[in-house]
Amino acid sequence: MKRSISAMAMVAFFGGLIGGTICGQMRTLHEAAEPRTLPPERVVATGHPPGFMLENGPAVTASAPAGTASAPATAITRAAIARPIIVRPMAIQPPALRTIKLGELALFTGRGGRLFVTVQPPASGQVYYYQVNVEGFEGMAIVQQTSLEGIPGNGLTINFNGPTGRGAYIQLSRTELRVRMAIAGEGVELTQQMKGDLGEVLDDAGAVTMNVWRNGVYSGSPAVSLRAADLRRLRVEQPVTFRKYLRPLLAKLGAERAGLPDAPEAAQILTPLLTVDSATETKFAAILADLDADAREMRDAASSKLRELGWHAALAARKVDMKKLSVEQRVRLRDFLAEYTYLDDRQAEQCRSDVDVLVDCLALEDAVLVKAAAAQLEAVTGKKLTVDANLPAEKRLAMLEEWRKTAKDR
Repeated sequence: MKRSISAMAMVAFFGGLIGGTICGQMRTLHEAAEPRTLPPERVVATGHPPGFMLENGPAVTASAPAGTASAPATAITRAAIARPIIVRPMAIQPPALRTIKLGELALFTGRGGRLFVTVQPPASGQVYYYQVNVEGFEGMAIVQQTSLEGIPGNGLTINFNGPTGRGAYIQLSRTELRVRMAIAGEGVELTQQMKGDLGEVLDDAGAVTMNVWRNGVYSGSPAVSLRAADLRRLRVEQPVTFRKYLRPLLAKLGAERAGLPDAPEAAQILTPLLTVDSATETKFAAILADLDADAREMRDAASSKLRELGWHAALAARKVDMKKLSVEQRVRLRDFLAEYTYLDDRQAEQCRSDVDVLVDCLALEDAVLVKAAAAQLEAVTGKKLTVDANLPAEKRLAMLEEWRKTAKDR
Protein backbone atom coordinates (compact mmCIF):
# COMPACT_ATOMS: atom_id res chain seq x y z
CA MET A 1 0.00 0.00 0.00
CA LYS A 2 2.86 2.39 0.94
CA ARG A 3 4.54 1.67 -2.45
CA SER A 4 1.28 2.49 -4.29
CA ILE A 5 0.91 5.80 -2.42
CA SER A 6 4.54 6.72 -3.16
CA ALA A 7 4.12 5.93 -6.85
CA MET A 8 0.96 8.02 -7.05
CA ALA A 9 2.72 10.92 -5.34
CA MET A 10 5.58 10.80 -7.84
CA VAL A 11 3.18 10.76 -10.79
CA ALA A 12 1.33 13.74 -9.37
CA PHE A 13 4.60 15.64 -8.77
CA PHE A 14 6.03 15.14 -12.27
CA GLY A 15 2.64 15.69 -13.90
CA GLY A 16 2.33 19.04 -12.17
CA LEU A 17 5.85 19.96 -13.18
CA ILE A 18 5.31 19.13 -16.85
CA GLY A 19 1.92 20.80 -16.93
CA GLY A 20 3.32 23.94 -15.38
CA THR A 21 6.12 24.08 -17.93
CA ILE A 22 3.73 23.66 -20.87
CA CYS A 23 1.40 26.29 -19.50
CA GLY A 24 4.32 28.65 -18.97
CA GLN A 25 5.50 28.15 -22.54
CA MET A 26 2.01 28.64 -23.93
CA ARG A 27 1.67 31.84 -21.90
CA THR A 28 5.03 33.09 -23.22
CA LEU A 29 4.07 32.36 -26.82
CA HIS A 30 0.74 34.07 -26.28
CA GLU A 31 2.57 37.15 -24.97
CA ALA A 32 4.93 37.08 -27.93
CA ALA A 33 2.02 37.12 -30.34
CA GLU A 34 0.27 39.98 -28.53
CA PRO A 35 0.61 43.36 -30.22
CA ARG A 36 1.92 45.77 -27.61
CA THR A 37 4.29 48.69 -27.24
CA LEU A 38 7.72 47.58 -26.07
CA PRO A 39 9.44 49.46 -23.26
CA PRO A 40 12.02 51.99 -24.36
CA GLU A 41 15.09 50.45 -22.71
CA ARG A 42 17.84 49.26 -25.13
CA VAL A 43 20.25 46.34 -25.04
CA VAL A 44 23.23 45.03 -27.00
CA ALA A 45 23.17 44.03 -30.71
CA THR A 46 22.05 40.63 -31.95
CA GLY A 47 23.45 38.61 -34.79
CA HIS A 48 20.41 37.61 -36.81
CA PRO A 49 20.98 36.81 -40.50
CA PRO A 50 20.82 39.84 -42.81
CA GLY A 51 17.58 40.00 -44.72
CA PHE A 52 15.43 38.93 -41.81
CA MET A 53 13.44 41.12 -39.46
CA LEU A 54 12.12 40.60 -35.95
CA GLU A 55 8.38 40.18 -35.58
CA ASN A 56 8.33 42.84 -32.85
CA GLY A 57 11.55 44.64 -33.67
CA PRO A 58 13.47 46.47 -36.38
CA ALA A 59 14.92 44.90 -39.50
CA VAL A 60 18.47 43.60 -39.56
CA THR A 61 19.77 44.88 -42.86
CA ALA A 62 23.53 44.85 -42.42
CA SER A 63 25.43 42.36 -44.56
CA ALA A 64 28.44 42.19 -42.21
CA PRO A 65 28.27 40.51 -38.76
CA ALA A 66 26.34 42.63 -36.29
CA GLY A 67 28.41 44.82 -34.00
CA THR A 68 31.30 45.29 -36.47
CA ALA A 69 32.31 48.65 -37.84
CA SER A 70 30.39 48.11 -41.09
CA ALA A 71 27.25 46.72 -39.45
CA PRO A 72 25.17 48.98 -37.17
CA ALA A 73 23.93 47.31 -34.01
CA THR A 74 20.31 46.16 -34.02
CA ALA A 75 18.39 47.55 -31.06
CA ILE A 76 15.72 45.43 -29.42
CA THR A 77 14.15 45.45 -25.96
CA ARG A 78 14.79 43.21 -23.00
CA ALA A 79 11.17 42.17 -23.15
CA ALA A 80 11.70 40.95 -26.73
CA ILE A 81 14.71 38.90 -25.63
CA ALA A 82 12.78 37.40 -22.72
CA ARG A 83 10.35 35.63 -25.01
CA PRO A 84 10.72 33.48 -28.18
CA ILE A 85 11.62 35.60 -31.21
CA ILE A 86 9.67 35.00 -34.43
CA VAL A 87 11.50 35.94 -37.63
CA ARG A 88 10.15 36.23 -41.13
CA PRO A 89 11.98 36.75 -44.48
CA MET A 90 12.35 40.29 -45.69
CA ALA A 91 12.95 41.23 -49.33
CA ILE A 92 16.33 42.87 -49.91
CA GLN A 93 17.04 44.78 -53.11
CA PRO A 94 20.11 43.17 -54.73
CA PRO A 95 22.85 45.50 -55.91
CA ALA A 96 22.39 46.74 -59.48
CA LEU A 97 24.28 44.62 -62.00
CA ARG A 98 26.29 46.06 -64.82
CA THR A 99 24.60 45.76 -68.22
CA ILE A 100 26.81 44.88 -71.19
CA LYS A 101 26.48 43.71 -74.77
CA LEU A 102 27.17 40.11 -75.67
CA GLY A 103 29.94 41.32 -77.98
CA GLU A 104 31.87 42.54 -74.93
CA LEU A 105 32.12 38.91 -73.80
CA ALA A 106 32.37 37.13 -77.14
CA LEU A 107 32.17 38.27 -80.75
CA PHE A 108 30.42 35.78 -83.07
CA THR A 109 31.03 35.93 -86.82
CA GLY A 110 30.16 33.64 -89.73
CA ARG A 111 32.45 32.68 -92.55
CA GLY A 112 32.35 29.79 -95.00
CA GLY A 113 29.41 28.09 -93.30
CA ARG A 114 31.04 28.18 -89.86
CA LEU A 115 30.73 30.21 -86.67
CA PHE A 116 33.89 31.79 -85.32
CA VAL A 117 34.15 33.16 -81.78
CA THR A 118 36.56 35.78 -80.50
CA VAL A 119 36.74 35.93 -76.70
CA GLN A 120 38.66 38.41 -74.60
CA PRO A 121 40.66 35.86 -72.58
CA PRO A 122 41.73 36.32 -68.96
CA ALA A 123 45.38 36.15 -67.99
CA SER A 124 46.97 32.74 -68.42
CA GLY A 125 46.07 30.36 -65.63
CA GLN A 126 43.33 32.66 -64.26
CA VAL A 127 39.59 32.20 -63.82
CA TYR A 128 37.06 35.04 -64.00
CA TYR A 129 33.63 34.50 -62.42
CA TYR A 130 31.09 37.31 -62.25
CA GLN A 131 27.45 38.29 -62.77
CA VAL A 132 26.10 40.78 -65.29
CA ASN A 133 23.02 41.63 -67.32
CA VAL A 134 23.39 41.05 -71.06
CA GLU A 135 21.39 43.17 -73.48
CA GLY A 136 18.73 41.15 -75.30
CA PHE A 137 18.76 38.29 -72.78
CA GLU A 138 16.39 37.79 -69.86
CA GLY A 139 17.58 37.65 -66.29
CA MET A 140 21.00 37.66 -64.73
CA ALA A 141 23.92 36.07 -66.59
CA ILE A 142 26.58 34.15 -64.69
CA VAL A 143 29.84 34.34 -66.63
CA GLN A 144 32.90 32.16 -66.21
CA GLN A 145 36.05 32.59 -68.28
CA THR A 146 39.08 30.36 -67.99
CA SER A 147 42.51 30.20 -69.57
CA LEU A 148 44.71 27.15 -69.21
CA GLU A 149 48.42 27.77 -69.15
CA GLY A 150 50.38 26.06 -71.91
CA ILE A 151 47.30 24.97 -73.86
CA PRO A 152 45.98 27.14 -76.69
CA GLY A 153 42.50 28.55 -76.51
CA ASN A 154 40.29 29.63 -73.64
CA GLY A 155 36.90 28.71 -72.28
CA LEU A 156 33.73 30.71 -71.80
CA THR A 157 30.48 29.77 -70.09
CA ILE A 158 27.48 32.08 -69.82
CA ASN A 159 24.41 30.80 -67.97
CA PHE A 160 21.22 32.85 -68.33
CA ASN A 161 18.61 32.77 -65.56
CA GLY A 162 15.67 34.53 -67.19
CA PRO A 163 12.10 33.55 -66.20
CA THR A 164 11.27 32.16 -69.66
CA GLY A 165 14.77 31.11 -70.68
CA ARG A 166 15.97 28.88 -67.87
CA GLY A 167 18.52 26.41 -69.08
CA ALA A 168 19.81 28.82 -71.74
CA TYR A 169 23.57 29.06 -71.97
CA ILE A 170 26.57 29.62 -74.20
CA GLN A 171 29.55 27.32 -73.72
CA LEU A 172 32.81 27.54 -75.63
CA SER A 173 35.68 25.10 -75.16
CA ARG A 174 38.61 24.15 -77.33
CA THR A 175 36.61 21.29 -78.83
CA GLU A 176 33.12 22.68 -79.34
CA LEU A 177 30.69 25.57 -79.17
CA ARG A 178 27.32 24.78 -77.60
CA VAL A 179 24.42 27.24 -77.45
CA ARG A 180 20.99 26.70 -75.89
CA MET A 181 18.17 29.24 -76.18
CA ALA A 182 14.39 29.38 -76.10
CA ILE A 183 13.15 30.12 -79.62
CA ALA A 184 9.41 30.37 -80.35
CA GLY A 185 8.66 28.70 -77.00
CA GLU A 186 10.84 25.67 -77.76
CA GLY A 187 14.29 24.75 -76.50
CA VAL A 188 16.89 24.94 -79.28
CA GLU A 189 20.46 23.70 -79.02
CA LEU A 190 23.20 24.30 -81.59
CA THR A 191 26.53 22.51 -81.30
CA GLN A 192 29.49 23.15 -83.58
CA GLN A 193 32.72 21.14 -83.57
CA MET A 194 35.69 23.45 -83.14
CA LYS A 195 39.15 21.91 -82.67
CA GLY A 196 40.86 18.98 -81.01
CA ASP A 197 42.07 18.79 -77.40
CA LEU A 198 45.43 20.32 -78.28
CA GLY A 199 44.09 22.94 -80.64
CA GLU A 200 44.54 21.02 -83.88
CA VAL A 201 41.87 21.34 -86.58
CA LEU A 202 39.81 18.17 -86.88
CA ASP A 203 38.44 16.63 -90.06
CA ASP A 204 34.92 17.39 -88.87
CA ALA A 205 35.68 20.91 -87.62
CA GLY A 206 32.63 23.02 -88.41
CA ALA A 207 30.21 20.08 -88.24
CA VAL A 208 26.96 21.17 -86.59
CA THR A 209 24.13 19.46 -84.73
CA MET A 210 20.78 21.08 -84.02
CA ASN A 211 18.35 19.70 -81.43
CA VAL A 212 14.88 21.01 -80.58
CA TRP A 213 12.87 20.14 -77.45
CA ARG A 214 9.19 20.98 -77.22
CA ASN A 215 7.93 23.43 -74.58
CA GLY A 216 11.46 24.66 -73.91
CA VAL A 217 12.32 21.71 -71.65
CA TYR A 218 15.80 20.29 -72.28
CA SER A 219 15.15 16.72 -71.19
CA GLY A 220 14.52 13.41 -72.88
CA SER A 221 14.96 12.81 -76.58
CA PRO A 222 14.69 15.95 -78.74
CA ALA A 223 11.69 16.24 -81.07
CA VAL A 224 14.01 17.39 -83.87
CA SER A 225 17.65 16.39 -84.32
CA LEU A 226 19.66 17.33 -87.42
CA ARG A 227 23.34 17.08 -88.29
CA ALA A 228 25.29 18.54 -91.22
CA ALA A 229 28.86 19.22 -92.33
CA ASP A 230 28.43 22.93 -91.56
CA LEU A 231 25.83 25.67 -91.14
CA ARG A 232 25.58 26.29 -94.88
CA ARG A 233 24.86 22.65 -95.62
CA LEU A 234 22.21 22.56 -92.89
CA ARG A 235 20.59 25.71 -94.28
CA VAL A 236 20.50 24.32 -97.83
CA GLU A 237 19.26 20.86 -96.85
CA GLN A 238 16.73 21.94 -94.17
CA PRO A 239 15.74 25.50 -95.14
CA VAL A 240 12.40 25.66 -93.30
CA THR A 241 13.72 24.27 -90.01
CA PHE A 242 16.83 26.43 -90.27
CA ARG A 243 14.82 29.63 -90.75
CA LYS A 244 12.45 28.80 -87.90
CA TYR A 245 15.03 27.97 -85.24
CA LEU A 246 18.59 28.82 -86.19
CA ARG A 247 18.09 32.19 -87.87
CA PRO A 248 16.64 33.69 -84.62
CA LEU A 249 19.34 32.00 -82.55
CA LEU A 250 22.14 33.37 -84.75
CA ALA A 251 20.54 36.82 -84.61
CA LYS A 252 20.63 36.69 -80.79
CA LEU A 253 24.34 35.93 -81.01
CA GLY A 254 24.85 38.90 -83.31
CA ALA A 255 25.88 36.53 -86.11
CA GLU A 256 22.85 36.73 -88.39
CA ARG A 257 25.09 36.71 -91.47
CA ALA A 258 26.21 33.20 -90.57
CA GLY A 259 22.73 32.10 -91.64
CA LEU A 260 22.77 33.92 -94.99
CA PRO A 261 24.40 33.04 -98.34
CA ASP A 262 27.86 34.57 -98.72
CA ALA A 263 29.20 36.10 -101.96
CA PRO A 264 30.68 32.90 -103.49
CA GLU A 265 27.46 30.94 -102.88
CA ALA A 266 25.30 33.78 -104.22
CA ALA A 267 27.51 34.01 -107.31
CA GLN A 268 26.96 30.31 -107.98
CA ILE A 269 23.19 30.71 -107.59
CA LEU A 270 23.06 33.80 -109.79
CA THR A 271 25.59 32.68 -112.43
CA PRO A 272 23.10 32.86 -115.37
CA LEU A 273 22.43 36.54 -114.56
CA LEU A 274 26.07 37.58 -114.13
CA THR A 275 28.65 38.62 -116.70
CA VAL A 276 32.40 38.78 -116.32
CA ASP A 277 33.59 42.38 -116.30
CA SER A 278 36.40 43.41 -118.67
CA ALA A 279 38.99 43.88 -115.90
CA THR A 280 38.40 40.36 -114.58
CA GLU A 281 38.44 38.97 -118.14
CA THR A 282 41.90 40.43 -118.76
CA LYS A 283 43.32 39.17 -115.46
CA PHE A 284 41.75 35.74 -115.88
CA ALA A 285 43.16 35.28 -119.38
CA ALA A 286 46.68 35.97 -118.11
CA ILE A 287 46.21 33.61 -115.16
CA LEU A 288 44.81 30.89 -117.42
CA ALA A 289 47.93 31.03 -119.59
CA ASP A 290 50.19 30.78 -116.54
CA LEU A 291 48.35 27.69 -115.33
CA ASP A 292 49.98 25.87 -118.28
CA ALA A 293 53.47 27.34 -117.80
CA ASP A 294 56.51 25.07 -117.85
CA ALA A 295 57.73 26.15 -114.43
CA ARG A 296 55.80 24.75 -111.46
CA GLU A 297 56.38 27.95 -109.52
CA MET A 298 54.51 29.94 -112.18
CA ARG A 299 51.62 27.46 -112.17
CA ASP A 300 51.37 27.61 -108.36
CA ALA A 301 51.49 31.41 -108.43
CA ALA A 302 48.67 31.44 -111.01
CA SER A 303 46.52 29.24 -108.77
CA SER A 304 47.10 31.69 -105.89
CA LYS A 305 46.02 34.60 -108.11
CA LEU A 306 42.77 32.79 -108.89
CA ARG A 307 41.97 32.67 -105.17
CA GLU A 308 42.77 36.36 -104.84
CA LEU A 309 40.12 37.14 -107.48
CA GLY A 310 37.64 35.03 -105.54
CA TRP A 311 34.12 34.53 -106.87
CA HIS A 312 34.86 36.75 -109.91
CA ALA A 313 37.44 34.20 -111.06
CA ALA A 314 35.03 31.35 -110.28
CA LEU A 315 32.41 33.02 -112.49
CA ALA A 316 34.91 33.33 -115.34
CA ALA A 317 36.03 29.72 -114.88
CA ARG A 318 32.46 28.42 -115.10
CA LYS A 319 32.07 30.06 -118.51
CA VAL A 320 35.26 28.52 -119.94
CA ASP A 321 35.08 25.63 -122.41
CA MET A 322 37.14 23.03 -120.56
CA LYS A 323 37.62 20.95 -123.72
CA LYS A 324 39.92 23.61 -125.13
CA LEU A 325 42.28 23.54 -122.14
CA SER A 326 45.30 21.41 -121.38
CA VAL A 327 45.14 18.68 -118.74
CA GLU A 328 47.10 20.87 -116.27
CA GLN A 329 44.76 23.80 -116.79
CA ARG A 330 41.65 21.64 -116.38
CA VAL A 331 42.93 20.02 -113.19
CA ARG A 332 43.88 23.31 -111.57
CA LEU A 333 40.66 25.06 -112.60
CA ARG A 334 38.53 22.19 -111.31
CA ASP A 335 40.42 22.20 -107.99
CA PHE A 336 39.81 25.93 -107.72
CA LEU A 337 36.12 25.64 -108.63
CA ALA A 338 35.64 22.90 -106.02
CA GLU A 339 36.48 25.49 -103.36
CA TYR A 340 33.78 27.83 -104.71
CA THR A 341 31.06 25.27 -105.46
CA TYR A 342 28.73 24.70 -102.53
CA LEU A 343 25.63 23.51 -104.34
CA ASP A 344 24.98 20.91 -106.98
CA ASP A 345 23.18 22.00 -110.15
CA ARG A 346 19.76 20.99 -108.83
CA GLN A 347 20.20 22.90 -105.57
CA ALA A 348 21.49 25.99 -107.36
CA GLU A 349 18.44 25.96 -109.62
CA GLN A 350 16.06 25.58 -106.67
CA CYS A 351 17.70 28.49 -104.86
CA ARG A 352 17.37 30.62 -107.99
CA SER A 353 13.57 30.43 -107.67
CA ASP A 354 13.41 30.53 -103.85
CA VAL A 355 12.11 33.91 -102.69
CA ASP A 356 13.68 33.59 -99.24
CA VAL A 357 17.13 32.85 -100.65
CA LEU A 358 16.93 35.72 -103.12
CA VAL A 359 15.81 38.15 -100.42
CA ASP A 360 18.71 37.00 -98.23
CA CYS A 361 21.11 37.87 -101.07
CA LEU A 362 19.97 41.50 -100.89
CA ALA A 363 22.07 41.90 -97.71
CA LEU A 364 25.35 41.05 -99.48
CA GLU A 365 28.11 43.66 -99.55
CA ASP A 366 28.81 43.27 -103.27
CA ALA A 367 26.55 45.64 -105.24
CA VAL A 368 26.79 43.51 -108.42
CA LEU A 369 25.34 40.49 -106.62
CA VAL A 370 22.64 42.59 -104.92
CA LYS A 371 21.44 43.98 -108.27
CA ALA A 372 21.38 40.50 -109.80
CA ALA A 373 19.39 39.12 -106.84
CA ALA A 374 16.88 41.99 -107.07
CA ALA A 375 16.42 41.37 -110.81
CA GLN A 376 15.88 37.64 -110.27
CA LEU A 377 13.46 38.35 -107.41
CA GLU A 378 11.40 40.55 -109.72
CA ALA A 379 11.41 37.81 -112.37
CA VAL A 380 10.20 35.21 -109.84
CA THR A 381 7.56 37.29 -108.02
CA GLY A 382 6.56 39.78 -110.71
CA LYS A 383 7.10 42.56 -108.16
CA LYS A 384 9.68 45.29 -108.39
CA LEU A 385 11.32 46.01 -105.04
CA THR A 386 13.04 49.30 -104.37
CA VAL A 387 16.52 48.09 -103.46
CA ASP A 388 19.43 50.51 -103.27
CA ALA A 389 22.50 48.35 -103.78
CA ASN A 390 24.71 51.25 -102.69
CA LEU A 391 23.22 51.40 -99.20
CA PRO A 392 25.51 50.06 -96.45
CA ALA A 393 25.11 46.31 -96.13
CA GLU A 394 24.03 46.54 -92.47
CA LYS A 395 21.14 48.85 -93.40
CA ARG A 396 20.02 46.43 -96.09
CA LEU A 397 20.30 43.59 -93.58
CA ALA A 398 17.85 45.42 -91.30
CA MET A 399 15.39 45.76 -94.23
CA LEU A 400 15.32 42.07 -95.19
CA GLU A 401 12.10 41.17 -93.38
CA GLU A 402 10.28 44.15 -94.88
CA TRP A 403 11.39 43.12 -98.38
CA ARG A 404 10.49 39.52 -97.66
CA LYS A 405 6.96 40.48 -96.66
CA THR A 406 6.54 42.65 -99.77
CA ALA A 407 7.84 39.90 -102.05
CA LYS A 408 5.49 37.29 -100.60
CA ASP A 409 2.34 39.41 -100.35
CA ARG A 410 -0.24 38.33 -102.90
